[in-house]
Amino acid sequence: QAFSAGAAAHVRAEGAVWALAPMAVACRIVVFWAIVAPALRKAVADTPVTSCGLPSAVPVERRQNITLEGVSTALGVQVLSWASSRVAGQIVGILAQEVLGYHATLKPEASASATGLYAVAGCTGDGADRICGSRFSEAHVVVETWDSGLTGDLETLQSLLGPLMPEDLGSIGYEGFESYFLAAGPKAAAMDANGLSLDFYASYNRSWHDPSPYFRSYTDVGNVGLLPCNKTRFFGDRIAKYVEITGDVAGVEVVNGEPRAKCEGGASGFWWLSPACRSNPSTCIPTITSGDGWLADAMMQRATAYNMPIALAVGGWSRYTEAPRLYDMLFYWWVPDTTFIDVLPASVKFPDNDKFLWDAGNFLTDSSKVPCRKWAHHSLGTASSRSHALIKSIQLPPSQMDAMLLRLKTDSSQTEGTVACEWLKKNPHVWSAWIPSETKCTKGWGLQNSTGGFVAERSQASSCYWCPPGRFSQKITDAEGDTYRCVECPIGEYQPGPAQVECLECDIGTFSAATGASMCAGCAAGYVAAVAGSSECDACQPGSFQAMAGRPSCKACEAGRFQDKVGATTCEVCPRGAFSDGNATECNLCPPGSAAPRLRSQECDSCGAGYYADAAGSWNCTACPIGEYAQVEGSTSCIACGGGAPLWTTMRRLKVQGQDRWVSTDAAASQEACGCDVGSRLDQEGQCVLCDTEGIECPGMGEVLLQPGYYSPSELSVFKCKSALVCPGGPPGAACASGRERTACASCKAGWTTSQSGLCVECRSGDTLPFAFSVIAAMFACIVLYAVYERNGQAEQ
Repeated sequence: QAFSAGAAAHVRAEGAVWALAPMAVACRIVVFWAIVAPALRKAVADTPVTSCGLPSAVPVERRQNITLEGVSTALGVQVLSWASSRVAGQIVGILAQEVLGYHATLKPEASASATGLYAVAGCTGDGADRICGSRFSEAHVVVETWDSGLTGDLETLQSLLGPLMPEDLGSIGYEGFESYFLAAGPKAAAMDANGLSLDFYASYNRSWHDPSPYFRSYTDVGNVGLLPCNKTRFFGDRIAKYVEITGDVAGVEVVNGEPRAKCEGGASGFWWLSPACRSNPSTCIPTITSGDGWLADAMMQRATAYNMPIALAVGGWSRYTEAPRLYDMLFYWWVPDTTFIDVLPASVKFPDNDKFLWDAGNFLTDSSKVPCRKWAHHSLGTASSRSHALIKSIQLPPSQMDAMLLRLKTDSSQTEGTVACEWLKKNPHVWSAWIPSETKCTKGWGLQNSTGGFVAERSQASSCYWCPPGRFSQKITDAEGDTYRCVECPIGEYQPGPAQVECLECDIGTFSAATGASMCAGCAAGYVAAVAGSSECDACQPGSFQAMAGRPSCKACEAGRFQDKVGATTCEVCPRGAFSDGNATECNLCPPGSAAPRLRSQECDSCGAGYYADAAGSWNCTACPIGEYAQVEGSTSCIACGGGAPLWTTMRRLKVQGQDRWVSTDAAASQEACGCDVGSRLDQEGQCVLCDTEGIECPGMGEVLLQPGYYSPSELSVFKCKSALVCPGGPPGAACASGRERTACASCKAGWTTSQSGLCVECRSGDTLPFAFSVIAAMFACIVLYAVYERNGQAEQ
């Protein structure tokens, strides 16, 4: 199972060395292919395609190269290292040369399916030294890769190459298959004797039949050239699975804790006997495989489950390939292959393959058929559509390949090229259907007339040609079948590459206004294409703009800007006195009570207290003039102090030359800033009047001060004092010098007395007697005056 048919094919070319110990040989082959073979392959020249001489063959001098990735070269057919691939490669090469008229060559053999595929992919080197990524390759097609030999490599290649991955051209017409076979002799004998079909597994069931008379005994085969059981896969997990599937504990032994197949003669024996003949070994049918025991575990499971009398052994390559010719026996083999084809083998048919069971290690059903495929370089369809179409159409029936391999095996004068040529000459009715018509165009190509123009119908065409940029290859079907035509890309689409099967939508931000575009143009600044596949660009609408070309969308004008035109590449700035929100088509004037002092304003500033704007569109708010105020924000006018009466103003206190003074001011923010101007005061009715009374002064805001030498109990009357020492001036009602009182500050307060300087000072003890005398003297003077007054009055009477 592990050494599948595809893996087995890997070493067929080295078959002779398998007579040596298998593990050592396996190592040597790995080393050979990893180290020696790459150097040898570089030195090995291409193999010429056999000159067949088909009727109406294109003469050599008229044959042409293909042009692949800009390089003119012969069609390179990659073959693999087994006969069926070489035969198929010769068929491809002969038809390409003699029928299509191309130069062709067979590339040096690749050792395995994966190696051939890597070669077509343009990879160089092997293993860890393999380098991939080149667009060019000398090998353009590989024939008969086995899917079982590509496990894991397809995913690796796809991840490495992406669009450069070789193209799968489908099955070559036959499948690979590995199983156990028998030669034509015993098969015919059993059928002739009693109608027993030895190519059917049930015919071996000892409960119903005895097939042993038609085969030799395994003892006749002997042990020469066989591998001891302990040198094969008759041990480990495979044997444990065998016991699990069949329950045959007697056919197994445990050595050092490991299950092993119990062979005749012990671990160093050579034959394992199935339960159906274990008690009577003479009835065991000899069965041989090779390698380390290819499909041996499968045959063990089947022999036990289906009661088949089998003696199973593993032979070195030489013994394995000769024994089935010397003895009637069963043997492992794969097809297509030449090794045993001359004994006309037939496979023993088991129940149809069940992949689910096989994946679980249960091999009671038949092996699966392995697709054999053709792969082409990723751009072969562009380089040579007819070669591409030919190779894709090739379908070799398995019986025809077997017939060619039998001819190759049985006639030593034949080569892969001669048997391929012979088959082509005998079977034109088969391969003529593979030859593409001159007007059978393949994908990437289209119908062309004799003047080189592309046409829509086959009836107008004389040949095919690859579709140039700006066109795509469109499939059509008519009475003659399928073909392709080159169609111009519709508006809104483009195609930059040659030989393409579809057009691409123009990306957003680009457009194509005409058919047949090989590229899309970017929208000009101020215009956009918001959706893919646009045939024209849309102008940016008012309120938006686009400064750059090739863009998918317009941008909204930001706040503080506007645009009133279509197709704009920028937005205009709002002037002073105006503002805008985003996406504006015009700017709005600031309403009264607000202003925009800057360009590109996003909003207007409300006039603060003390300021106003009486009209829309103001740049700045105006300060309320002296004598007016505005105490709320957003004012559209100011309020006159005192209703606009004379002498009213707006003031504030400032230090002037070190002294606090009232100074007229504008931008008053409240009514509290209103007051009488300097030189005026409030009268009893609350109106400002001139400050013209002697002895007083008005510094502003209705404030009244007495000048030095004057006294006033209020603002209604003013008295002149003896001197400034008595009345120093100041606010009314508090303008007497210290210790003085009464009108005009004429007398000292009680307990105070007049000093020699005229100031009042507090009395001390002893100062009261003179005062008392003064009082008495004053009283006496009053009495005298009164008496005189009375006397004078009486005299008049």
